[in-house]
Amino acid sequence: MIAHTPHIRRAGREDVPLLAAMGKSTFWDTYASYHSDQNFVDYTESAFTPEVIAREMEEEDCTFFLVEEGQTPVAYMKLRRGRNPDCLPADVPKLEIQRLYVLKEWQGKQIGGQLIRHALDTALAEQRKIVWLTAWPQNEAAIRFYQRQGFAISGTIGFVMKDLVEQDYVMSVFV
Repeated sequence: MIAHTPHIRRAGREDVPLLAAMGKSTFWDTYASYHSDQNFVDYTESAFTPEVIAREMEEEDCTFFLVEEGQTPVAYMKLRRGRNPDCLPADVPKLEIQRLYVLKEWQGKQIGGQLIRHALDTALAEQRKIVWLTAWPQNEAAIRFYQRQGFAISGTIGFVMKDLVEQDYVMSVFV
């Protein structure tokens, strides 16, 4: 069996159904054991539709990247420009990793780290000084992963899931 190196490429319109399915399954796998209410179900069903992903992809400030192992899609990342959480300096150009989703069976295989490096390289190429993301405080594994990648907790920001507003950590790194 030949081992393939995961390949990161910019996602296109043809990838929208795949991104929607990957987003929904990864979000569900990560958070369903913590949220069993209808809010969670409704959010998951509405946030990861092909229509929503297609709309997000059309936004000028968003870029999606897909990771493939051979011909198998294993992860994706959504980068966003323009949002400025209150806990970070307003006058410094930033890049947000709005989503970094690795399918469950591919976690622990350094794919997330490759995506983080890709985001940092993108920030450098765009002359952005801060890369930031949000992490749910109860997702300790993700927080530890981001800390190993150089991110530190900078503050909090609200995450709206239908009728529920939770406070997520803002984690950032200077590049």
